[in-house]
Amino acid sequence: MQQSFGNILARFTAPALGVLLLSFGLFGAVAAERNIALFPGTDLPGFDYSVIKDVPQETCESACLADGNCGAFTYNQKANWCFLKSEAGPETPFGSALSGIVEMSPTFEEIAEARISDLPFLASTSLVNAAGRFAAELEITNPPPEGVTYGDLIVFADAQQEQANFPGAMNAYRQALAIADKDPAVWLRLAEAAIAHFDAQRANHTTDYDTAMVGTLAALNGFLLVDTVSERAEALAMFAHALTRREMWRQSIFTYRASLALVDDRALQGRLDEVLAQHGFRVTSNEVDSEAASPRICAVFSDTLPSGNIDLSDYVVVANAPRVAIEAEQNQICIEGLAHGSRYEIKLRAGLPSADGEVLRKDVELSLYVPDRSPFVGFANDAYVLPAGLGGGLPITSINAQVADIAIYRIGDRSIASAVRNGIFQDTLSEYSAQDIANEFGEMSWEGQVDLARGTANSMTTTSIPVSDVLTDINPGAYVITAKIPGAERAYWRDVATQWFIVTDLGLTSVAGEDGGHAFVRSLNSAEPVVDAKVRLVAVNNEILGEATTDTDGRVDFAPGLSRGTGGRAPQLLVAETEAGDYVFLDISKAAFDLTDRGVDGRPSPGPLDLFATTERGVYRPGETVFVTALLRDAEAKAVVELPLSIEVERPDGVVAHTELLEDQGAGGYFTAVPLGAEAMRGSWNIRLFVDPEASPLA
Repeated sequence: MQQSFGNILARFTAPALGVLLLSFGLFGAVAAERNIALFPGTDLPGFDYSVIKDVPQETCESACLADGNCGAFTYNQKANWCFLKSEAGPETPFGSALSGIVEMSPTFEEIAEARISDLPFLASTSLVNAAGRFAAELEITNPPPEGVTYGDLIVFADAQQEQANFPGAMNAYRQALAIADKDPAVWLRLAEAAIAHFDAQRANHTTDYDTAMVGTLAALNGFLLVDTVSERAEALAMFAHALTRREMWRQSIFTYRASLALVDDRALQGRLDEVLAQHGFRVTSNEVDSEAASPRICAVFSDTLPSGNIDLSDYVVVANAPRVAIEAEQNQICIEGLAHGSRYEIKLRAGLPSADGEVLRKDVELSLYVPDRSPFVGFANDAYVLPAGLGGGLPITSINAQVADIAIYRIGDRSIASAVRNGIFQDTLSEYSAQDIANEFGEMSWEGQVDLARGTANSMTTTSIPVSDVLTDINPGAYVITAKIPGAERAYWRDVATQWFIVTDLGLTSVAGEDGGHAFVRSLNSAEPVVDAKVRLVAVNNEILGEATTDTDGRVDFAPGLSRGTGGRAPQLLVAETEAGDYVFLDISKAAFDLTDRGVDGRPSPGPLDLFATTERGVYRPGETVFVTALLRDAEAKAVVELPLSIEVERPDGVVAHTELLEDQGAGGYFTAVPLGAEAMRGSWNIRLFVDPEASPLA
């Protein structure tokens, strides 16, 4: 770049550079009123971007006024040299110097603020901030070469632009803007070069996001500096062009319209029409939900639809179904109340609005067919206890299906613990995991087809599978049945309809406490206790931790220690079995029925002694007395009498301020009054009541 830059500069003479610089300054001037405040005998060192030699003072002032980049100048009255500055440096006394500072009305800041308010979309704040950072970092990212002036860089950049060397032009424009960045025309030329470079990259299938970003930020910086109507329209058009390269379609549409609102431009209107046709508010797709009991058709739009009480039904016409329901949801309009097996002619009328004020430009016509629901089989619930003696039927639901392929698998008593531990029991099976049950955990008990009840087309029908007729010899264990549509192609890892069950008359309930585990066995048919049923407590490793026989209340008890094992010795199953061969089990490794989320979690189970203590209120002032009442009870909630209690009162700083031995006042009740001194420390005080271990064998 440096070498080619030198070659280009060699084509121009110094006088030509001066002429080009002045004419470029006139091109970029804004319509704001510019005046100069003069400071005789003063220099403003720094920020020089151009030097004009051998000119009178009046020419120096005129050049600064005409150049939008010029924020100040210093004129050397001895050498007749004019130093144009992008901004004023610190005022420094210098006898032969005359300096001037440009006063603008409106100022650049006021113009930028007005332009920001003109930006036509809500995302302007983040882009404006990014544009500011981009301009501020040019001195670091694109520092100008030593000894090369602002005017030299502009001439070189323009030449590169004409030769379609867009990367070279972009770099030179950025270097020039690193010196002086108040000329909107230079920003727009940088944006134009970036857009041209992006288009060339896209033609070669090598698009670069950074190039599109440079075009966007450069165009925006140019727009923030312009003031006249025509310049604003031009800058907005360039900004819109850059936004399309970043595929910010909605923002580009708003920006094109903002430009056209300032200046009528047929070419720009054609570009807007093209963007609207391809990326404006439109119908992007449609969806037919035929699997629901009540099918519906949805038209999906490119943008969000209006919310609130806006009725869009007037924009939707369904030719052969006048009583359908129209509902708008986010970015789609759905038509409900349709029938399976029917075709619908739908028209979405032009003028249908989006949430941001865009409208559908022309009618959209859809011709859509709602097919019948796909054949389906599934089970009605996930309960797994099938009461014996009630026909032994399992309900299966179906839609548009006449038969179902059925397979029944059994997991024996010795393998149930492994199936529960491995997460297989009560899990939905796939073809693959069903084979695992047949090969590893159990066996296939029956396989065949079952006729399904004939119901109304597309409606759900329930059929009872006669399990008791199929499984004539029901052995102890857990069973699982799978169902699928005959001939349906299904990958072996896909889930199939699954129902676990146990055919039994035994209802098994367990309760755990500090005194051990308890199990209750009752008949599901009569709800009477089942006597002499064998109940086993099985560990994770399939070892039997304990075994007992139910009493006349259908109850068995297991010692507390049996429930406290860990690892492989942790309890997992309760298994109940009668001499008649009836069988049931219960997974006790799962969380118990819990009501703690309902605010009734209760207190931890007490030890041998249980103490209830309270004060008459919770807040005290220094000098007052705290009255403490306590009740002492044993594990059965019976009063513990004649047992001394010790009390300690702890100050907020951790120091024990009061100790006392309390005597039983009757029926295990204790009472004391703790005076707080007038100098009592402010904060939270703690009261501890405890039994001296030497005073009680229960403690």
